[in-house]
Amino acid sequence: MTPGAPSAGELRHVVTIQAQASGTGSRGQKTGAWENQTPQARAKIETLSGREAENARQVYAQATLQLTIRYWPGLTPKHRLLFGSRQLEIGHVDDLEQRNEWHVLLCSEAKSP
Repeated sequence: MTPGAPSAGELRHVVTIQAQASGTGSRGQKTGAWENQTPQARAKIETLSGREAENARQVYAQATLQLTIRYWPGLTPKHRLLFGSRQLEIGHVDDLEQRNEWHVLLCSEAKSP
């Protein structure tokens, strides 16, 4: 087992990975709707404290959640996650131990327009 990987019982949350469909408006902005890439993925979700965010090198000052999910090829910060009715923006994707088994994601809740 990969060090730092969650046990099966810790993957108690259900999330959906989404990608924005291609399409651009007259000003070059993305206009495509978000489409589900996975029906459901199991995740371990942890709330980050101020100290943990500092330990994350403060690169992601708005990171409020850390999610651990099984490795999903091609996952980037251009994707987002749905957790119930909440939309989570991905700030950073880390391949845990570079083994292509687990992703650790630093996320923030998307702001409503």
